[in-house]
Amino acid sequence: MKSPKPDVDAVSGSLAVMQACASEFAALAQALLREPTADALHDYRISLRRLRVAVRNYCAASSPPLRPALLDELRLLSQQSGIARNWHVFVDETLDVLAKEPSSLTITRLRRAAQKQGEQALQACVDAISQPAFMRVIESLRELGTAEAHAMIAGSGATLEQHALKLLRKQHRQVRKLWRQRTKLSDEALHELRKRFKKLRYTAEFFGPLFDEAATARYVKQLKLIQSHLGHLHDQSVAQQLASDPALTQADAPAAALVEGWALSSLRCDRERLATLRLGHSLRPWRH
Repeated sequence: MKSPKPDVDAVSGSLAVMQACASEFAALAQALLREPTADALHDYRISLRRLRVAVRNYCAASSPPLRPALLDELRLLSQQSGIARNWHVFVDETLDVLAKEPSSLTITRLRRAAQKQGEQALQACVDAISQPAFMRVIESLRELGTAEAHAMIAGSGATLEQHALKLLRKQHRQVRKLWRQRTKLSDEALHELRKRFKKLRYTAEFFGPLFDEAATARYVKQLKLIQSHLGHLHDQSVAQQLASDPALTQADAPAAALVEGWALSSLRCDRERLATLRLGHSLRPWRH
């Protein structure tokens, strides 16, 4: 992605970022279609998350703010791919890890059932990409970048740098507010915090070149560290839920109970470490 120019208007600059993300997303969707693997799914999901943030930032640049139905379509795609991702991570980072632990129970049948669920969820993602509805999403993304669409937008008159500064300050405040309560948050609230970190991180990556790049790199590095830990917490929470899925309990109820207990124990340990992490409020690159 080319570095945006700070003096370009907010709408044009945000549009350029969104178009770059849309091109990457379309390419990675086709890659998943050609070769439906866990790695391809991972790349597709990252590009989808980045695109959703870019579209939101573009919508916020207009006056009055745009709220395209496209965001709902992207959210549904994200939810669908998230199901497949959860099953694959459950197998790789919970069942395969637990299989190495000394235990009187084997989890072979449980793993086989989980793999089947993951394969079915992945196929559902591939099927969705093959449908006309997906191509309409791609077309909608392209239409946002047409001269006709651009002409209908009444920009706020702000430069891209001013728009980026407003977004980063707002998103950082939202993250920081919830971050202060992190030791008391429910699993659902921690997941919301994780999503806010992703949104802030991608926005910082998109617009970081407008500010001090070295400071941005330090800031993004800290965001990634916390996001990674929150991601691990989320995976343990999901593992606890998936272990009680009927497909698994029917395959091997004792092994499923073992996995559920192990995930709960890991979740508690990781929650304790969360209190020791620091957001690094002074690292904000727009302060330099």
